[in-house]
Amino acid sequence: MFSNIMIRSKILAAFFVITLMTLFLGIYSLTEIGKVNSEAEDMSNNLIPSITAISAIDSQLNINRRGEIQACTKTSPEELEQYSKRQTETMVKVNMAIAGFEKLPLSVEEKNRLDGFKSQIAAYYKDSAKTFEAAKTGNVDETIATMRYVSKKSYDIAQKSVSELIEYNNKKSVEDNLHIKNIFSSSKYLVSGTLIVCMAVAISLGLLIASAISAPMRRLAEEVDKVADGDLRVKLTQQGCDEIGQ
Repeated sequence: MFSNIMIRSKILAAFFVITLMTLFLGIYSLTEIGKVNSEAEDMSNNLIPSITAISAIDSQLNINRRGEIQACTKTSPEELEQYSKRQTETMVKVNMAIAGFEKLPLSVEEKNRLDGFKSQIAAYYKDSAKTFEAAKTGNVDETIATMRYVSKKSYDIAQKSVSELIEYNNKKSVEDNLHIKNIFSSSKYLVSGTLIVCMAVAISLGLLIASAISAPMRRLAEEVDKVADGDLRVKLTQQGCDEIGQ
C-alpha cells in the first residue's frame, strides 16, 4: 500500500503531519503563556494594589491608636493639638486608601467586606475623637476610660476587619501563585511530551520514506549487477506504483 504512493506524496504527507504537530504545539504554548500572563496581570493590577491599600489602612489605624494612647499621658495643649491633627491626617489617608481600593476589580466577597469595613472605620474615628475631646478637658481618668472602653471596642472591630481583608488577600495570592505554578507545570510536561512525539514521528516517517526509496533501488541495483555479469534471465518485477516502481 505504502509503495503505491508517489514519493513526492510521501514526503509532502510527512511534512504536513510534522507541520500540523508543530502548529498544535505552538498554539498550545501561546495559549498557556496567555493564561500565565493573565494571572500575572491580575496579581499586578488587582492583588498587589489591594494588599498595598489594606496595609496603608492598617498602618494609619495603628498610628491613630498610638496617638490616642499618647493623649492619655500628655497634658500640653500643643501636644494634644498635634495628636488631634494627626487623627485628621490619618483619617484622610485611610479614606484615600479606601477610595483607591474601591476602584479595583474586587470580588463579591471583597466588596461585602469593604462595605462593612467602611462603617466600622467611621465608627472608630468617631469614638477616637471622643478620646481627644476628653483629653482636652484635662480629665485623665475620663480620657483613659474613653480610650479603653469606647474607642478600643470600635478599634478592635475595625482592626479585625482589616486583618480579615489581609488574610483574604494573602490566601488569594497563595492560590493564584499555586495556579500559575500548576499551569506552568502542566504546560512543561505537555510541551515536552509533544516535542518527543514530534521527534518520534519525524524519525519514523523519515526512516519509512528512506526505506521505501532505498529498498527498491537496492533490489534494482542487484538485478542490474546480475545482467552486467551476463545473466540475461533476470526479470524485473514491479514492486509498486511510485516513481521507482514505474
